[in-house]
Amino acid sequence: MVSVALPLPANLNLGFSYDINDDLMVAMDFNYVFWEAYDTLAFDFYTNTELLNDSKAPRLWSNKLIFRFGGEYKASEKLYLRMGAYYDPTPVNKIYFTPETPGVDNIGITSGLSYLLLPGMCVDFSFLYVHGIEMEAEYSTENFAGKYKSSAFVPGIGISYDF
Repeated sequence: MVSVALPLPANLNLGFSYDINDDLMVAMDFNYVFWEAYDTLAFDFYTNTELLNDSKAPRLWSNKLIFRFGGEYKASEKLYLRMGAYYDPTPVNKIYFTPETPGVDNIGITSGLSYLLLPGMCVDFSFLYVHGIEMEAEYSTENFAGKYKSSAFVPGIGISYDF
């Protein structure tokens, strides 16, 4: 048996939107993430042996501010188009970088659309591209270093119905 604690950070969000006209809305969002809660990854084994000891791996992450902005355009009474982008800086301490968690600065580009099929019924399509900016980092306690970068393509579909 083992006990592991992975503290999740609190978030403080502030967002604004503005209707430029009847067909165009723009929005901006600020998301402050209290990553300092993730200072250590600790494994506490109930029974320790010569080969199985408790582990406390430092992380020492930093709080970060994520910026997001986007807009929605009403193309017709049934079709809404959306675009957006964000910048998500890494909270990772570069001397305690590990590949098991995302750790590079990310730029995200989003798009989507909603189509009203029937009164109250809508189908939504979305797409997110995330580009992780390459960086060199290490996990100094284990002499584990390298170049890291990442990317992701995330399509989505949803159907909603308002009662």
